[in-house]
Amino acid sequence: MFEKLVTEAAQRLNLPTATVSSILDSLIGTMTNDRTGGINGFVDSFRRAGVGDYLTSWIGGKEGKSLSTSHLEQSLGSGPIQKIADKSGVTMSVASSAIAFLLPRVIGLLTPGGTIPTNQSVLQATSKYFNRPAPVPTRIAEPRSSSRWLPWATVAALALAAFLIMRDRPTIQRRN
Repeated sequence: MFEKLVTEAAQRLNLPTATVSSILDSLIGTMTNDRTGGINGFVDSFRRAGVGDYLTSWIGGKEGKSLSTSHLEQSLGSGPIQKIADKSGVTMSVASSAIAFLLPRVIGLLTPGGTIPTNQSVLQATSKYFNRPAPVPTRIAEPRSSSRWLPWATVAALALAAFLIMRDRPTIQRRN
C-alpha cells in the first residue's frame, strides 16, 4: 500500500526512498501518538488551525486541496516536524515538503471508506510496511473466576473452625 507512495514521493522530492520511508514512519507515529490524542487529536489540530477542510478533503482517497508547508506548520507546530526531520536525517524544510506531499495521500489511503480510522487500525495497516509488530488488540479485563479463591477460602474456614473447636475444648490434666 505504501511502496508506491514512497517511490512516487522519492522521485518527486529527489530523496532516497529510505529517507521518505523514515519520514512516513515518523509521520504515522505522530498521527497515532496517544499523548496528543491519537488520530482524532491529529485531525483536531488541523481543525484548530483553521485548515480542517484541507484534511477532510482527502478522506476517501479524493485528490482534495493541496497542503502548503505553512498550513502544515500551523496545524502541527514546528516541534513535531523538527522531530520527524531529526529522525529522518533531513532539514526541517525538507521534512515539511515531504510531509505536505505525503499527508494528503496517506489520509486517502487510510480512509478508503470515507471515515477516520482508529489508532489501532492505522497501526495494523502500517505494521507490515514498517516492519514492526502489529498492535495486540486490547482486551477488556475479564472478571476473575471464583474458583481461583475457593480453595483458599475453604482452607481459611477449616482453620477457623479448628481454632474455635480447640479453644472451647476443656483441657485434660494429667495426674501423677
